[in-house]
Amino acid sequence: MPPDFAVLPFAEQRACIARVAPRGELAALLSATAALRDPAPLALALTVAGAAGRWAASADRDALAATLPTLGDVALDRALEALTPHADAVTPVIEATARALSVDRLVATAVVARWLRRHAPAAATRLADAAVATVGAALAQGRPEALDDATLAALPGRALAGLCPAAWRDRRARFAARALEVLGDRPKSLSQASAEQLLGRRIYTNPAHCLAELLQNAVDAGATTWRVEVRPDALWVWHDGAPFDVRDVVGLLSIGQTTKIGNQIGTFGVGFKSVYAICDRPQVYSDVYAFEIADVSLPRPLGGRPAGAPADGTLLVLPLRAPEDDEAGAETLWARLRAIPDEVLLTLPGLTRLQRRRGDVVVDVERRAAGEGVVRLERSAGAARAYRVATEGDVRVALALDADGAPAPLPDDVPPVFAFLPTDERPGWQVLVQARFDLPVDRERVDLSGARSRSALAAAGRLLAALVASTDEAHRAAALRLVPTAADLTRSGWRPLADACAAALRDAPVVACADGGWRRRARCGASRTRRWPRRWRPRRWTTAVGGPPTRATRGWTRCGRGWARGRWTTRRCGRWSPRPWRRRCPGGCRAPGPRCCGRSRGWRIWGAEPVAGGAGRDGRRAAAGGGLAVRGGGASGGAASRGGAVAGE
Repeated sequence: MPPDFAVLPFAEQRACIARVAPRGELAALLSATAALRDPAPLALALTVAGAAGRWAASADRDALAATLPTLGDVALDRALEALTPHADAVTPVIEATARALSVDRLVATAVVARWLRRHAPAAATRLADAAVATVGAALAQGRPEALDDATLAALPGRALAGLCPAAWRDRRARFAARALEVLGDRPKSLSQASAEQLLGRRIYTNPAHCLAELLQNAVDAGATTWRVEVRPDALWVWHDGAPFDVRDVVGLLSIGQTTKIGNQIGTFGVGFKSVYAICDRPQVYSDVYAFEIADVSLPRPLGGRPAGAPADGTLLVLPLRAPEDDEAGAETLWARLRAIPDEVLLTLPGLTRLQRRRGDVVVDVERRAAGEGVVRLERSAGAARAYRVATEGDVRVALALDADGAPAPLPDDVPPVFAFLPTDERPGWQVLVQARFDLPVDRERVDLSGARSRSALAAAGRLLAALVASTDEAHRAAALRLVPTAADLTRSGWRPLADACAAALRDAPVVACADGGWRRRARCGASRTRRWPRRWRPRRWTTAVGGPPTRATRGWTRCGRGWARGRWTTRRCGRWSPRPWRRRCPGGCRAPGPRCCGRSRGWRIWGAEPVAGGAGRDGRRAAAGGGLAVRGGGASGGAASRGGAVAGE
């Protein structure tokens, strides 16, 4: 390494790293780059060394193990990011780093723990299990005072319930006080403080968005009950999930340092900052932690829980900055709280009860099972709602049920698209769809360009088809009316759901027949893959779902543009062609096939002449009555025959 490496321009430092990192003395390179305040050279050195396969050598891993514990919090974060592509090789080194960090390095401890949970969950589990075992042994011996701070820092909050927390509360309280002192003594630049305030107040367009973020945090903590009380001057938010550990405290006081992993809802690390849109100093009470956050990231210890607060669980007290304000006051928060749909109990895993209170007004909603695949949302005041639910991983589709148990359109006050929490999207369908969509930070819109969103929509389409096909025959027609088509959608990006649903229903019993039963398309003469003869006389004629019956039309054949009787052709536009049906039609269709040419959209189930709407041979009025109905076998009403469109597709 050149002696003046520290003062070289970054371009020359980069050239030097490119020469040394692949084959040179890696220990000297890591030592020189770790001593710099700029973390970019170190991150570059780790990236180049990893690309050259240096982490396979034990000597190079030892050099890395000696470097990581000496890094500052920012440099350590950048270094771990550079090591992520080689997680399998460097996990033992990073696990050893987590054990070597002292309680004075709580932020660094949280950074390493987050990396292990995301990229080496087995190592993270080993560390947590070791801490739980150490605490359990100390409590069994009656020596909680012998526990060191490093062990308590590694103890996850979810493990406290099985460790008799009341028996060693004093020891944990002393550790919590020490942790808050360490976090409060961190130096913070003026620019960082300004950025935190700006982010806290400007990241969300709606000040009341904090309610959804706090609900999300409660679910990620494993809560089953979420309770919110709007007081004249403050907002009290309580849940019964796992209590805070020191890593959760670091996450509240930082930006982007979330402790969550991919299977949890929130992963941006900025959700809690939304509370600063309505208050300046939030208060946190969880287990032995009781503190107020000043200046976005400065913890101030508090004496204990406020009067009237629950003795257990996690409580957040948000004193309102402007209780009478039109945008962030108590009245607005209550209205927004009432607007949170009860259906979040269907989309948030584990949550079964939602309680909202303002003075004497209480809105209590609880989720209960009501049979196989059926869920009821029971309210303390108002009618209960029932849904049939189908789930595949994180994707869930729910059909609303009316009082008779028949599928019904989604209520107007329920958003149709959830990403665990409701979004502002209105795609045009009438069912509830929940999935882990790609979202921006504000979580109000869905990015439909990503592969994850498209895959989720396709899975939702398959689930919807399964719900429709499994609906009782008495209610299947109502279920088919809820199946969306491409024409119903507000954006083409939603089409994977409609396409997947139509594909899944092709072989399902969703065609209503004259005998009152339901058949697959191939059983009812609706197959598009058949090669049609010149004259077709089916034994039984299909009817569109919910539509009028059709009559057999002997002597009718079909050409590429419509129906033909003998030598004459009827097209949907009403024109006639005095030519044999096997020749070219006036619309330009050159050869007969199982569907019409594109301009007229054609008939989907052949062999039945529409008799409703005055269609007769001329299909104009039948088409005007609803093209979807004609697709299903000749019925007239569009609303009555969404199922027919799918059945004949």
